[in-house]
Amino acid sequence: LTEKLNPVINNGHEKSAVNGSELQARENAEQASANNAVREELAFEKTKNEKQAAEISNMNSLLDQKIEERTAMLGKSERLFKSLVEYNDTIINLVDENLLQIYRNPAANRIFGFEVNHPLPEPGASRIHPDDIAHVKDSMEEMKKSPGKSIAFKYREKHKNGHYLLLEGTLTNLLGDPNVGAIVSSMRDVTERVAAEAALKRSELCFRELFESAADALFVI
Repeated sequence: LTEKLNPVINNGHEKSAVNGSELQARENAEQASANNAVREELAFEKTKNEKQAAEISNMNSLLDQKIEERTAMLGKSERLFKSLVEYNDTIINLVDENLLQIYRNPAANRIFGFEVNHPLPEPGASRIHPDDIAHVKDSMEEMKKSPGKSIAFKYREKHKNGHYLLLEGTLTNLLGDPNVGAIVSSMRDVTERVAAEAALKRSELCFRELFESAADALFVI
């Protein structure tokens, strides 16, 4: 009986061994497939990340370039604005709500006869022509009641040498503007222009009187 059973047992062992080998091979193949899938996914993620990093780097380069261009444009605009403010013939003055001076451009020094670096006296009643003080006060009150509106303004202010200059321009209340926060005046010296206009009017009047007198004399004759 033993001799008869041994072949059967041996055959069963061989089949079990074969089945075990096939199962192990199948498991190994599945594990290898899973490992390949993980490697492929990791490779995909790496490629994706590298692509995103390249895109971010490119965007950063473009952003840096734009910043440099804007900075250069801003610097150019600031220099242009500074040139326009400092080297024109318009007096630009900024004062706070208490009428204390915040800024006055260098044109004021040139127009009032002071050296460019010389501290300019504060604009005030002592520098305003006595006949214009009431008008200046009225204009300031009107300006305070009309934020953002430019008020036409004309008055006489004392020159370094003691004579008065006639200034003409605008007052604007920009105290409520967070970018300015000041009362802004923009004035031009019109002393010579007004004097020339007055002289022309006197000349025209004189000529008219002479002409009318001559016409009357011719009529009498």
